[in-house]
Amino acid sequence: MSKKEQVSALSKNALIYSSGEVFVKVVGFLLLPLYTRLLSVAEYGTWAVAQTVQTLITIVAALGLSNALSRLYYDNQCGEEKARYTATVFWAVTAVSIMVASALLAFHAQLRGVFGDAEGASTLLILLICSSVPTLVFGTCMSFSQIMIRPVLCSAATILYSIIVHPVSIVLVRQHYGISGIIIANIIAAVVTAGFILVQMAPSVRVAQVDVALMRPLLKSGIPLMFISLTAWVMDSSDRFFLNHFVSAAEAG
Repeated sequence: MSKKEQVSALSKNALIYSSGEVFVKVVGFLLLPLYTRLLSVAEYGTWAVAQTVQTLITIVAALGLSNALSRLYYDNQCGEEKARYTATVFWAVTAVSIMVASALLAFHAQLRGVFGDAEGASTLLILLICSSVPTLVFGTCMSFSQIMIRPVLCSAATILYSIIVHPVSIVLVRQHYGISGIIIANIIAAVVTAGFILVQMAPSVRVAQVDVALMRPLLKSGIPLMFISLTAWVMDSSDRFFLNHFVSAAEAG
């Protein structure tokens, strides 16, 4: 492929990738007045804390494996070897996320304090923990579509998620489910969109292709990246806990 063709392909892919992101941003912006009418400032604060908790859970449960895959995937020219990597990462992330969620559910009563005095804090935490599994699977699938350079699939999945999550969120919030309704909407959107992606790349995530031996190089690359993500989380998001604990949910919002 000539340099001109490479630039053309890069520009085309960048345009396709960005189209999905632009769609999501525009829809979110247009729906912002509606969300501000449906949710109180305190509920926005609770949602901010919920997103912070979910981000922490997904960082830990992911073990940096998707990031490690992006580095190791193209070290192998063989398609079969690449499929072994993607299948191993997919099922490892799925298994670890289920184990982490199960452990957190067992201690949810002791952890519900993260939401302070928010109404239905225990239910919120249970829903949030349960949502971490489909959210992480969906995120892993999206990473695969980017690593494999599938811009149309990635953009279509991004748009599909947005088309599902916003209407369902609005309906459930209007039915007085509050933040729980938004979490449920995200679970539904994550499950449907992850299923959509997996149908397109089923040959790359077959259980038979899992190779436990690949976990060593994946973890060797992934764990340091996980700690980098944790550091970024502490710098960018951990203040939500302090605001919610020492001031109020409204201040966090």
